[in-house]
Amino acid sequence: MSGISLAIISTFFWGLNVILLRKIVRTLDPIAVCYYTLLPGLVIMGAASLAVDGWSFPSPPPWVGLGTFVAVGLLAFGMARILFIIGVKVIGPSRSSIILSTRVVLAPLISILILGEGMTVRSAIGALLIFVGLCCLATEGP
Repeated sequence: MSGISLAIISTFFWGLNVILLRKIVRTLDPIAVCYYTLLPGLVIMGAASLAVDGWSFPSPPPWVGLGTFVAVGLLAFGMARILFIIGVKVIGPSRSSIILSTRVVLAPLISILILGEGMTVRSAIGALLIFVGLCCLATEGP
């Protein structure tokens, strides 16, 4: 299966994810929702490991990069997911997903600051247009 096909299938699952999150946060606390939705992910990871590698766990990360792995876990699976679920509860799945999409603009900007990567004028204009479009969509009325 091609990478584009996998990305399209992934996008469908992300879209379904936010709709299901909206249903469940109506009755449960967002922190509980975050906790209970991460547990099935462990099952999927175990099944994927079994299917791909015959149940061999990935090798441990190098000690040099361990802090980065911890930071990614805290930020992505911790704070970002909890805040996103709270956002779905407060402003709904459509606007939360649109706002989440601004990460395609923020990631390059952060990479310039942290990694010292460069940005071309064309990329800057494209990022600005994406950001303006996302802001317009995210601020429209209910």
